[in-house]
Order: sequence, then C-alpha cells, then structure tokens
Amino acid sequence: MFKKSCFTRRLVAMELVRQANYIFRSVKRIFVISVTFILFVVFYQTTRPTTFISSTEISERLSLVNSSTKTILIWNPYSRFELEVLGEGVETFTSHHCPINNCFITKNRSWAPLHDFDSIIFNMPPLSLYKFPVDEHRRPEQRYVFFSQEPPSYIGEEVKLFNHRFNWTMSYAAHSDIRYHYGEIIPLSSAPTTHHTRKAYIQSTQNGENFAAGKTKMVAWFVSHCFTQSRREKYVTIMRQYIPVDIYGGCYSLRCPMNESAFLSTEPCYDMLDSNYKFYLAFENSFCTDYVTEKFFDVLQRRIIPIVMGGANYSAIAPPHSYIDALQYSPRELAEYLKLLASDDKLYNEYFWWKPHFQVVKRYPLLAANALCSLCEKLHHNKTKSIYHDLAAGWSQKTQCKSPHFKGVRIFWGIF
Repeated sequence: MFKKSCFTRRLVAMELVRQANYIFRSVKRIFVISVTFILFVVFYQTTRPTTFISSTEISERLSLVNSSTKTILIWNPYSRFELEVLGEGVETFTSHHCPINNCFITKNRSWAPLHDFDSIIFNMPPLSLYKFPVDEHRRPEQRYVFFSQEPPSYIGEEVKLFNHRFNWTMSYAAHSDIRYHYGEIIPLSSAPTTHHTRKAYIQSTQNGENFAAGKTKMVAWFVSHCFTQSRREKYVTIMRQYIPVDIYGGCYSLRCPMNESAFLSTEPCYDMLDSNYKFYLAFENSFCTDYVTEKFFDVLQRRIIPIVMGGANYSAIAPPHSYIDALQYSPRELAEYLKLLASDDKLYNEYFWWKPHFQVVKRYPLLAANALCSLCEKLHHNKTKSIYHDLAAGWSQKTQCKSPHFKGVRIFWGIF
C-alpha cells in the first residue's frame, strides 16, 4: 500500500512538472511574439518615409513652390543648433541673401513623400542604422547629405554601416562637399604678406592699446565634457599645480550662464573674460583633423589670448603670434611662459598685433547661411553623380584622429 501511494504521488508530481513546463513554454512564446511585434512597430515608425498624405494635400503643398524649386528635408534636426538656425521655407534663402535662392527647406517629414524631396540632410552622430529611412522609391538624382559638426571620435567606427547611401557631406572638415565652418579668420587689405611687415606690426604694439589693463586673473576655461578623448583634463590638472586656472562648467564649481538650446557660453560670460582674465584655454575634446570649435573663434575676437590644444593645423587657420599652442609646452613650461607674459604688458600686447588687419567671422547665422546657400547652389548646378562607398576614409577615428601626447606627461587610459 505504501509503495502504491508513493508511486501515485510521483505520477502527480511528474504531471505538475509537465504542466508547468507547458505553461512556461507558452508564456515564453507569447513574450517572444510580443517583443517581436513591438520591435517591428518601432522599426516601422522610425524608418517609414512619411505618414500618409492625401494626393490633394500633396498638391496643395507643392503648389507653394514652383517646379524649379529644390526642396530640402532635415531628417533629424534635434540637438544641433547648427541645423536649427538654418530656418525653414523659401524665405530663409532670400533672407540669407543666397545668390541662388530658389530652394525650400523644412523639418517636417510629412510635408511630402520622402522621394519627392531633392535632398535630405541627416544629422549623423545620433543616427543609428535602424532609424535610417527605408525608401523603395528613392530617385537616383536625390541627394542624401551626411551632416556632422562632431569629430570622428564621437561618430564611431559604425560609420562604415552607412556606406553606399550618401551623395554629399556637410561639416567643418576641409574635405566636405559643403563646408560648414565653426569660424573663419579673413585677412583684410592691410594684412602682412612678408615676415618683415609682420614684425613691424608686432613692434608697433608697444605704442598701442594695453590689452592687459585692469585684468587681475590669469587663466579661465569653460568646459562641459568632464572626460574626453583628448585627455585635456589631465593636462589642466597638472597645469593647475603651477598656475591658477579658473574652470567654469558642470564638471567644476564655478558657473557662468549658458545658452542651453545651443550649448554655448553667453555673451556676458565672454564679457567677464574680457574684463578679468588674460588667457583662455581653447582645448578641444578630440585631436582630429580640421576640428576647431567655436570657442577658439569666440575668444580670438575678444581681448584675451587663446591657448589652443587640438588636432588641426592652427597656423593655417589663424595669424602667427595670435594664439599659444599648448602642445609645444609641458604643463609646467606653459605655466611659466604665461607668468612671463602676464608680468610684461609689452610681451602680452604683442599677441594682439593682428587685430587691425584680420576679421574674425564666427556667428552661426552667417556661417549657416554660407552652408545653406552652397547646398542650394549645388542642387541647381551640380549634376555629377557621386556616392560615398567608403565613409571611413574621411570619418574614421583611426585615420582622422590621433591619441593625445603631451610634452613631459605620461598618459594612462584609466584613472590618473
């Protein structure tokens, strides 16, 4: 009797296990099907060219522009002030005084079917492949534009996944099809053409304005990225052992008002620099070819000496003896040199010799207009078929960026 009872309990237990396994497999199948459906919906919503638009609505919208007008869509303008300031409509091309202004631009994906746009601008750093639009009706003459104001180190090696999709590039880089500068320095008619003339201009500063007058502080730095590919923060940490450096931003205690929509320092902050500081650290977050951001140009336009650190050829961008290159010094050597300049107004003022002879262009509306006008002109006149089969050639960190190397400093890629 006891053996029979044990056998019965064993059969019941086996049946319960069997039913539990069945329920588990059923729930698992339901979960997999649900997740698959959700992923499909997300993929469809993020990659579909546009929402449904009636033929009547399309006709009404297209009637706003004539048949020769080139239409441009900004696919993902969010998070980039440089794209937001381009404006919208036809009027933005005339208001920016484009030589060829017969273009229309919008951020509204539903304005027309995707394949009806003559060009689409894609903001690359936040764009993943699964969010890239799938358009089976894309026309051969339609131009996809690769846009980035971030260096390759912030785009990643996944850029190669976008091969065979883009026709043009728009960025700060010199190799771009459409150049979108962070700033420019333009020589005026009086700019020197010989070393002898430049030397005479430098000597003339001894009898000119004293840019050091009233300044009581040494070095300032506005920074929003706490840890960077360039390891600039390590250089500054060592430098502060030898000279005072006031650091403003989210990573440190000092604060200055910021334009949150553009992630830029405000004019009152730069006014404060002008009044109080003699030097400013224009250190880039990456050492990449041509990558020089707005802070260098903002400070260069002011009454303060910029100290640069980056991967660009600064001598091809700015006049000689208008900035100090930190990579030519160890942190201690740089601190000692800055102390020397700060103690001698004549030496300090020599760094401003160039101001009457060059113009700094840095305002985004103007720089955006240059890029916008160039795009409109290319859409009307450039009929050459082109496509980027190897984006990594111009946008790979391996080929366009370099690892930091500071004079007299050992770099460790962990905590220092």
